[in-house]
Formats: sequence, structure tokens, C-alpha cells
Amino acid sequence: MRVVLRSLACAFAFVLGSRSAPCRADERPVSTLDYAVEGDASCPDEPAFRTLVTTRLGRDPFVSRAPSSVRVRFSSRGRVVVARIEITESGSVPGVRILEQPKQACEALAGAVAAAVATAIDPAGPAPSPSPPPLPPPPPVASTAPVSHPQIEPVEPARPAAASPTATEAAGQAPRVALTAHALGSVGVVPGPALGALAGVGIRYGAFALHAEGRFEATPSAVAVTANDRLTGVAYAGALVPCGVVRWFE
Repeated sequence: MRVVLRSLACAFAFVLGSRSAPCRADERPVSTLDYAVEGDASCPDEPAFRTLVTTRLGRDPFVSRAPSSVRVRFSSRGRVVVARIEITESGSVPGVRILEQPKQACEALAGAVAAAVATAIDPAGPAPSPSPPPLPPPPPVASTAPVSHPQIEPVEPARPAAASPTATEAAGQAPRVALTAHALGSVGVVPGPALGALAGVGIRYGAFALHAEGRFEATPSAVAVTANDRLTGVAYAGALVPCGVVRWFE
């Protein structure tokens, strides 16, 4: 962008410098402006563009009638926006420059065009500002005894004590006592359907557990096994059961 800006500035300065009449020392170059944004290009409007040029020159160089004229057109072509700049001096053949940038970079493109137009209108740049008058010397200050200020040492905030990794891991892996209790229903253990319960106690370590369980089942009523015989049944069982635990399942 700097190379493009310098090329435009040199080209426009040459065009105006070779065609314009010499100005008096107290006159600054001016020009007319013909500015437009065509199509759906999202570029600055004319007042915003004038402000860009005015900021670079320190003055507004555009008037309603002037020997030179500047014509700027922004238009969209597919994914890019194209800036066409024409500078004409007293009706002669205009000097033309064309720049393009992606549509989302139209603000940057407008800034480059404004800088090139400002340089082409007035290559000398902004007028030097008058130097301010020198400031009067400060009044004398009565001498006073120096005042000592106590120095305060900065206090670092207390940092929270971090838990010991070894203690945390040990707490997460400590064995735990696990109790189990279930209601049961079975067929085939005793004559007829049976109801019962299972209770146990075990030790769980991580995802593994070992339970000692006791099981009791009985028929809720007498069961007919022949035309004349009826039986009741009771079953007891015990087991040492290893388990693997995954979430809610074991």
C-alpha cells in the first residue's frame, strides 16, 4: 500500500505540476471535486472523503470553481472494489489512475486514494504552523525544608495453600465400605415361584469391589406337586462376589 501511495503521489504531483500555472507564495493550490460511490460498494461518502483529504493537508482544498478538478469513482466488480481517479487541469486530457482492493478493505482503499489526491493537489503538504511564543519563566519558589515521606514496603497477597497431590490422590483411591440390599424373585430354586431378599457388605476400591452376600428365598404359599401333596420351600445361600463397577452398573 505504501508503494501504491507513493506512486500515485508522484504521478499526480507531476501531472499538476506540469499543467498548473505558478501560484503566489501566499496562495495554496485548490481544486474541484467530483466524487461518487457506484453500485453496492461500501465506501466512504463524499463528506467523509473530504475529511480524509482535509486531515492530510490541514485545510479543505476543494472549492466550487478552480483550474484543476479531481474526479473519484468507487465501483464494485465481483469481489473487489475499484477506485478510478482522474485529475484534469484546464480541460486538458486527464491523468488517470486505477486502484482495487477486496470489498471489505474499501476504507483502507479510500485512505490511500485520499492521500494520493492530497499529494497531487498540494505536493508541498500542510502549511507550517507558526511557532508558539516562548513561555514566561516560572516565578521563584521560596525554599522550604525537604519533607521526608515514609517508604511503604509492598505487601504481597497471601497465596492460597495448594492441596498436596499425594494427599488428593490418596483420598480419591482410598477403599470404601459398600452395602447392598435387593429384593428377589426366582423360579426353580424351590418348588414353585419364590420371593426373597439379598443383603451384603463389601469393600470398594476404585472401579472394583468384593462383596460377601447372604440370600434367602421362600415360597409365599404351599405349592401343589401332586393331586394330594402340597409343599413349601425355603432356600438359603451365601457367596463371596467380586464386582466391576461402571457408573450405575456392576
